[in-house]
Amino acid sequence: MEEGEFGLLERNSPDLCADRVDYSLREFKYWLNPKIVKECVEGLLNLNGEIVFNDKKRAFNFAANYLDLQTRHWGGYEAVLRYQIFSDVLKYALGKKAISKKDFFEEESQIVFKLTRLKDSYVQGKLLLLKNKSLSSLKKKQGKIIYKKFRFTDPKILNKGNLIRLSGLDLSYAKLLQKHRKINEKGIIIAF
Repeated sequence: MEEGEFGLLERNSPDLCADRVDYSLREFKYWLNPKIVKECVEGLLNLNGEIVFNDKKRAFNFAANYLDLQTRHWGGYEAVLRYQIFSDVLKYALGKKAISKKDFFEEESQIVFKLTRLKDSYVQGKLLLLKNKSLSSLKKKQGKIIYKKFRFTDPKILNKGNLIRLSGLDLSYAKLLQKHRKINEKGIIIAF
């Protein structure tokens, strides 16, 4: 599939696209605050093949909550630690030849199935750890610093017939964006 032929599907950050809006609204509903979903959806427009907002308030609500998800959820301690643990398990299993690079081109469930059937105490211990609902008890003040991808949006808003980015219309959002960027630049300390 040529993604370039489907301009609404994928766009580079900070623009909105169907994929980014879809996973954000789902996370708003199931993880953050389901009440904001309707307001955000009502503010979206498809303007000349580009997803934009019809007013500043709705754009701010979407973008500020997206930053909250980035800092506390997608890029938060739990997610970063889980990614690191699972990455270590995959590297270990590759080294032991329990899985192969070819397995990564199959369904995810195939690798997970192989890992769960592996009779290896290291792998089983890490998988058991990942099954925990919370890993917050593992939080330490010293350890390895992991730097995560900074996800953000700066949606365009239809304002008096022109498209203007939220940060250009709302100084409080520009400041909030900088605050979250600085938090992200500190990284996450993990030790396990």
